[in-house]
Amino acid sequence: MKQIIITLLLSLLAISQLFAQKEYESATLHFFRTDRFYGKWVKVNVITNDSIVGKLKNAQRLIYEVSTRDSITVSGLYKLMNKETDESITFQPEPGKDYYFEIFFYGDMYKPTAVIWTGTTAIQMSDPVEYGVKIVGLDPIVGREKFNDESLFKKKNETIVIK
Repeated sequence: MKQIIITLLLSLLAISQLFAQKEYESATLHFFRTDRFYGKWVKVNVITNDSIVGKLKNAQRLIYEVSTRDSITVSGLYKLMNKETDESITFQPEPGKDYYFEIFFYGDMYKPTAVIWTGTTAIQMSDPVEYGVKIVGLDPIVGREKFNDESLFKKKNETIVIK
């Protein structure tokens, strides 16, 4: 009988430890795009471990909770041109920590290089334009400050929370 009680107590202790650990088995990823004129029309898909977790518009924020059991790879995708970030960021998240990522859309401005005359009409030619998405991991203090600075975001755009 004593052995059954000890086994039962040890089992309860193990279960309580399991539930206590679950609170800290996740980390929080914060993605944001500050309000910029250039690329304002672009929606960027936020990707973690090859899965799209949400879309970020200009001046919008996204919060995503991840498990700390596996390493995480984050990147962005400009779907219209099927252009993914030049470099993805891979890391092992620590339980209970916050990570901040700023996403930028970039592109060359229109660059006219030649004008072709066809009698009555001028056709303007240009070099190919390069567009892309860049994701930058920020220091937690700097990231938290930028993420919470309301002047960098549109007030009408709410923060998207995905759990």
